[in-house]
Amino acid sequence: MPFESSAAAPQPTPFAPPTLDITVGSLISRTFGVWSHTMWKFLGFTVVLFLPVIAVAVVMGVGVAAGGGESLRGNPGAIFGGVAILVPLLLLAALVQMGGVTYGAIQELAGRQVRFGGMFSAGLGRALPLIGAGILVGLCCMLGLVLLIVPGVILGCGLSVTFAIVVAERLGPIEAMKRSWALTGGFKGTYFLAAVVLGLITLAINFATSLLGLIPILGQIAAPLIQLLFMSLSTILPAVAYHDLRTQKEGTPTAELAKVFE
Repeated sequence: MPFESSAAAPQPTPFAPPTLDITVGSLISRTFGVWSHTMWKFLGFTVVLFLPVIAVAVVMGVGVAAGGGESLRGNPGAIFGGVAILVPLLLLAALVQMGGVTYGAIQELAGRQVRFGGMFSAGLGRALPLIGAGILVGLCCMLGLVLLIVPGVILGCGLSVTFAIVVAERLGPIEAMKRSWALTGGFKGTYFLAAVVLGLITLAINFATSLLGLIPILGQIAAPLIQLLFMSLSTILPAVAYHDLRTQKEGTPTAELAKVFE
């Protein structure tokens, strides 16, 4: 089996099972625990995924520079064309990254090796359902925010583990959304507070890296890499939440959750 250990390559120690109560503190602590063990693998995976997006952006920038920097002015068609190419590429890379990191987080929680091949397989293999889920979840949350803001927040928390379910349970977008809503019952407030705490930490990191970016050359190279390094946190949190909810509410062992990737 592809994820079994060998004498030459000892497996990582499985994470301790979640405590009886899933709290804001436990979610944040376990999120950073998974991230600290896998951050370099997630960084490499993320960099490889976003290289095509960066390459296209650079090529388009070179094209504009070759045109004297004025070619886009008064040319909405060129602007629309650039957006039409870059935005889908960016969204696809982000969703594949989400799928791969979700796989990696569940493998890490199970004490199994996190492999690049597995991350790409999980992300690319579930790309279409992830795209569908991204569109539907985004529309639901936008509609809720337009109505009175609070419904959008509630919907966002209730649908927070949709992407993890799409990857780990191989459900379609609508089924995964229903499952997420049911699984997060009685938990939405806890997840909201955990997301707020993580958001504040991320804002502080982004502020620090923006200051670092002011340093000529070295800072301008290091700042984007640091942001990419911490990018996986926003995906690890719902993966940890999904894992802990399955374990606590349904008594599903972590090893069972990871078997889907074999």
